Amino acid sequence: MKSEAAMAECKRAGGSGGFMVVEVLLVLSVASMLAVVAMPVLGNVLARQEIDMAARQLAADVRWLQQISINGSGSVMPQLEFTERGYMITQGTQSRKTVIFPSTVTGYFPRMVFGINGTLAVPNSLGATIRLNSKRITGASRQVIIDAVGRVRVE
Repeated sequence: MKSEAAMAECKRAGGSGGFMVVEVLLVLSVASMLAVVAMPVLGNVLARQEIDMAARQLAADVRWLQQISINGSGSVMPQLEFTERGYMITQGTQSRKTVIFPSTVTGYFPRMVFGINGTLAVPNSLGATIRLNSKRITGASRQVIIDAVGRVRVE
């Protein structure tokens, strides 16, 4: 039970002892300002995540193509072809896999054919660099590098 002094204090302060409308509005306005500041940062983080995941997926598919070419009979070599929104993996006339990049990721690379030993045969046997760029963040990019001995890495 409340003491008489505490009850008298509540009555002087306005009765219920809850928050005033001005206080609630002030807290909401501060929270909305913080959200406005955080949204562009969150968008950049998501764009970087998308470009990183696209590069890692591409590197994994290149490694898979190398395994197909090593394990294959050698008659029809697998190819990696750029499409308007991603890339396609084919072997002969058969499409093995199609990957579509997220809407914020762009990239281009020439058609690549892998030889019997898993290294690049086309465009050349010296390796290749595939660059993926972000549409949202200027200068943000990732590179998938295939060197002459077949090592694949993402930078």
